[in-house]
Amino acid sequence: MREKIIVTLLALNISFLAYAYGGFPDWALWIFLSLSGASFLALFVPINDHTSPTMTSNITKLLKFPVFWLGLLVIAYILIQASNPAFIVIQEGKISFLRTLPHNTALPTSIDSPFNKINPYRILLYVISCLCISSSLWIGIRKRRSLQTLFWVFLANGLIFTAIGLYLRFKNISKLLGIKYTPINTMFSSFVYSNHAAAYIYLLLSVALGFCVYYLSSNLKSFNKSTPYLICGLIGVFLWLALFVIASRGGIVIASAITLCALCALIYVLVQARNNPYRKWIAISLIALLIGSAITLHYTYDWRRLDGRFDQFSTEISENSRRSLLREATYEMFEDNSVFGWGAGSFQYYFPVYRAKYPDLLYAKNSKRKYFYNHAHSDWIETLSDYGIVGSSLFALIGLYFFSLPVIFFRALNPLSFMVFIGCLGFIAHAYFDFVFQSPALLLTFCFLLTAAARAVSLRKRLLKS
Repeated sequence: MREKIIVTLLALNISFLAYAYGGFPDWALWIFLSLSGASFLALFVPINDHTSPTMTSNITKLLKFPVFWLGLLVIAYILIQASNPAFIVIQEGKISFLRTLPHNTALPTSIDSPFNKINPYRILLYVISCLCISSSLWIGIRKRRSLQTLFWVFLANGLIFTAIGLYLRFKNISKLLGIKYTPINTMFSSFVYSNHAAAYIYLLLSVALGFCVYYLSSNLKSFNKSTPYLICGLIGVFLWLALFVIASRGGIVIASAITLCALCALIYVLVQARNNPYRKWIAISLIALLIGSAITLHYTYDWRRLDGRFDQFSTEISENSRRSLLREATYEMFEDNSVFGWGAGSFQYYFPVYRAKYPDLLYAKNSKRKYFYNHAHSDWIETLSDYGIVGSSLFALIGLYFFSLPVIFFRALNPLSFMVFIGCLGFIAHAYFDFVFQSPALLLTFCFLLTAAARAVSLRKRLLKS
C-alpha cells in the first residue's frame, strides 16, 4: 500500500514537470515541492498494512543512504551561504547594482537578491525537492515493476508533451502549451528555450530505446513472437522527428550518441541469441524501421536549416566566439573565489563586473544593443563560480555514487537502466555547452531518472544474490 502511494505521487510529479513552463514560475515551484515532499513524507506515515515496511524500517534505510547525507550537506552549505551575504542587489527604476554588506570572510558567502528571480533560498527549494525525490525512490520503491511503471508514465506523458510541441510548431502558434503567449520564437511545447525541450526529449529517447532493447532481450530469451520492442522503436523515431523540428544542435548530437549506444546494445542482444529462430526476422524488422525512417527524413526534412545551425555551431566553439569568451570570463570569476564560490544563484548579479573586461561580451555585433547574461551557457563552470570547489565537490560526490553502481554491479545492469544512465551522461556532457541544469523541471527530471536507474541496479543486484 505504501509503495503504491509513493508511486502515485512520483508519477504525478514527473508528469507535472513536463508542463510546468520549465519549472520557473513560482506556482510551479510550490507544486513540485509539495508533491516531492508528500512522496517523502509517505515513507513515514503509519499504514495498517502488514506487507508495507514500517516507519522504523524506512528511517533505518534512509540513514544508510549516502545521497541523503550528501544532500543534507548541500542544504547546509547553501544555508550558510544564504545567511552570510557579501552583497545586496539594489533596484532603482530599471537600474540595479550591488552594495557591499558586512560579512564573515571565513565562511561561504552569497548575494542578497530577489526570491522571484533567483537567490540561494529559491535554489534551496530545488535541492530539497531533488533530495525528496531521490529518497522516495531509493527507500520507497522495492519492486522492479514499480520502477517500470514510473518509466512508462514518464514516457507516455513525454509523448503527449512532444505531440503538443509539434502541433504548435506546425500551426505556427507562439504560445506555450497553446495557452501562454511568448514573443520568443525558440519555444517548444512548455519550454521557452528550445534547447531545454531538446534535452527533455533526448532523455525520453533514452527511456524509449532502453525499453526497446529490454523488451527485445526478453523476447529472445523467452522465444516469444511479439513484445512491445517495435512500438518502442517507433516512439524513438517520433522523438527524433521532434529533435529535427527543434533543430537543437546539442540535442541532436547527444541523441545521436544515445541512439548509437542503443544500436550497439541491440546488436549485442541479437548476437547472444544464436539459437532463437525469430532472430533473423527481428533483425529485418529493425533494419526496415531504420531504413524507412532515414528515407522519410531525407525526402521530407529541410536539411539546409540544419546545415546552417551546425555552421553556426562551428563558429561558436571557436576561441574568439561569444560563448567561448563567456566561459573564459566565468572561469576567471571562479578563480577569484575558488574555494567557496560567490553564492548559489549569484552569477547573473556579479557577472557584469567581469563582462566589462570583455568588450565583445558587451554589445551584439554591429549593434548598440547590450547583451545580458543570466547564465554562463556552461553549467560546469557556472556551478564552480557559484559554489566553489567545496560545494561543487558535494554535487560531484552524489553523481559519483550513482554512476559507480552500474560499474561495480555490472551484472545487475539491465538494458533499460543502461540506456537511462547513458541519457544522464549525455545530459551532463550537454551541460558543459549549455545551461540545462538551470531549468528546475529538467533538474528534477534528471534527478528522477538517475535515481531510478541506480535503484533498478540495486534491486536486480539483490535478486541475483537471492
